Amino acid sequence: MVFVGVNPVEALDNYLPGTSERVITLSGSTGDFTLYKAPLLGTHVYASYYRNTLNDHSYTATVVNPGIPGQGTYTVKDEVSRVLPVAWFDAPSSSVTQSGEFAQTGIVWPYAFPDLYDSPGEVDETVTLTFQDDGLHRDANPGAQAYLTTQGILFFCTTPGVGGDAISVAFNTTGTYGVVVAGNGITFNGVTTTTQVLALAGAGISTTFGTVLAQLVTVGSVSTAAALNLDGGVDPSDPEPYSIRYIVTSSSPKGSSGMGYLDQTYIDQNTGFKLTVVSPQDALDYGYQSLPDPQYTFEPGDTLVFQVSSEQARYTGTTYSPYSLSQPNNLVCIAGLQTEVITTFGANTGDTAIIQTFNKSGNEPAIGEYYFVSFQTDKTPADMAIKLYSKASDAYAAYGQPTTVNRLSLGVQFLTQNGAQQFGCIQVPKQPGMNTGSDANFIAAIQTLTTALPGSTQKANVIVPLSTSTTVHQFLSRQLITQANVRNKGEAIGFVGYSTYTDPNTARANARALKNARMIAIGMPAAAVLLTDSQTGLSLEYAVSGEFMAAAMAGLNTNPANDVATTLTNQDLVGFSRLLVQYDDATMNLMASDGLVCLTNNNGALYIRHYKSTDPSNPITSEPTCTTVTDYVCQQFRIDLQQFIGRKMVDGLTTDIQVVSDARLKSLQNNQIISGYKNLVVVQDPTDPTTVDVTVTFKPMFSLLYISVTFTVTTTL
Repeated sequence: MVFVGVNPVEALDNYLPGTSERVITLSGSTGDFTLYKAPLLGTHVYASYYRNTLNDHSYTATVVNPGIPGQGTYTVKDEVSRVLPVAWFDAPSSSVTQSGEFAQTGIVWPYAFPDLYDSPGEVDETVTLTFQDDGLHRDANPGAQAYLTTQGILFFCTTPGVGGDAISVAFNTTGTYGVVVAGNGITFNGVTTTTQVLALAGAGISTTFGTVLAQLVTVGSVSTAAALNLDGGVDPSDPEPYSIRYIVTSSSPKGSSGMGYLDQTYIDQNTGFKLTVVSPQDALDYGYQSLPDPQYTFEPGDTLVFQVSSEQARYTGTTYSPYSLSQPNNLVCIAGLQTEVITTFGANTGDTAIIQTFNKSGNEPAIGEYYFVSFQTDKTPADMAIKLYSKASDAYAAYGQPTTVNRLSLGVQFLTQNGAQQFGCIQVPKQPGMNTGSDANFIAAIQTLTTALPGSTQKANVIVPLSTSTTVHQFLSRQLITQANVRNKGEAIGFVGYSTYTDPNTARANARALKNARMIAIGMPAAAVLLTDSQTGLSLEYAVSGEFMAAAMAGLNTNPANDVATTLTNQDLVGFSRLLVQYDDATMNLMASDGLVCLTNNNGALYIRHYKSTDPSNPITSEPTCTTVTDYVCQQFRIDLQQFIGRKMVDGLTTDIQVVSDARLKSLQNNQIISGYKNLVVVQDPTDPTTVDVTVTFKPMFSLLYISVTFTVTTTL
């Protein structure tokens, strides 16, 4: 698109949606174009365009520090050993007059992504953008007059400003008729009507701050009233200067130097240093759905400082904080290419990887020749809704092969490897620029599970959100409690895990905050998984956080080999190569006492030390099998007794219900779901003849968890 103005900011402001300067010729090879209408004298022509600077190059990424995402580091050089430098914003060295607003909003980048870049082999430098004084000013604020409406009369100060708020008005129906002014206090004496007050006010009453005028609102009487202050005064302000143009200087004599504008991509002619700083007022034109808040403007003399370093290593992964401000620059390491090194975990210092780029040159297809393009389409809400599967391969076809990027497929892999036979998936929309969904989107997805599963009358029995957010965990916990009541008939349990940076004390606090027999929380924050590259056939070890261990445990819970009364204690989770974070027994004992499930390494598997819920108050709430047994009993009774609904309430109906109920309880006892029951009573409700009350006491089947052995040591027997 083409824009015309005296500078880039004005040119963009001149643009109206749906219109643009008309171009009659365009040369793709040179970039030259001809306008239909000549621009006005003194204006400039600006064009927006897509840029791809990929050419034939070979880059070498070298491991500096092996580590998991966010900790491992690496460097990149081109084929002639020039370092690809790291560029980042140096906030402490920068100075912005509207510092409070700037500190909250920060630099507004196009599409919320820093496009900072510097060319290979360029000098290390400190680049400073200094905003210039071009005589631009925002409109002055004329201020506002203080006012007061009382006794049917509007009083207002002719002078705008907050000083008018100090003026007060009082009324006294007795005394000598007249008005008394003391500083900013006005008192009307001997007045009983609004007409008398207006007569005394006349052409205005002078106070210390300014003149007060009175205007009739409603004709009527006046009563004695204590002094009331005027309100709403606003001081006028002078026009505020702002700047849209900056000068680029460098700490190096061979460094960056030039002039740039807000909203325009600056590319330095000396170094290739590149960035786009967007005016917050124009953010909607750069991919934002709403204007950043709070807003700010740059003023003359403001400075933005950036560091360019060939010594600074790049960090792996997409989790930037708290390790380095340079990490958001990883994706534009190589010009024209988005590059991301997921992890250097398992590598050695000095290990290298080769990245080759190619110039997409060549002849266009001949007439009649077939060629193919790749493209992306946005998913619809129906694509994001729950889908049911019985094979992992079907889920992979819908969501992609399991990788740390395709998180849903990776969760399915752990779920099915541990025995899940039937499962549902809900794809949660990702946040822009991130690999995970927002809390709001996860919560919305969980809420859809309050209804029956597609093609079924049953609701989900197990829910695993692939989110480490405690906000999402708390919402799931509340929903599980609500759905498990008699009316909702949605008994279920939830499995959750925590981020790789969660320490034992934080995990314990989160478990105590949940305290729900229906919630199982994994205490270990990070494990490793081997994933095979489908193209190279090589297996690499990646770090995953607690939510994937939660998915694996949910799969083991639904494994047909484990009925609802079988504890997962002493069983293994498969699919992981090892735990990346381990704790000693004393720490794990403390974690377990607060309701966390702890794991240990077990020859290529993860051993479940003690399977328990986040409510360790007593054996019933602590053992998840007590909850799943109770849920299963409820569901079986609901199915068995459904046959009696709608029948006539004849004398023998309660006996039939008792026979069916007793048969179900015996079956549950024979199948070792419950260990016993008593006091089965079936009677017609004494107050509601349409209701039959069934009561029974049963004991869930418990598993042996501890064996206490006492030894007596003696010298003789």
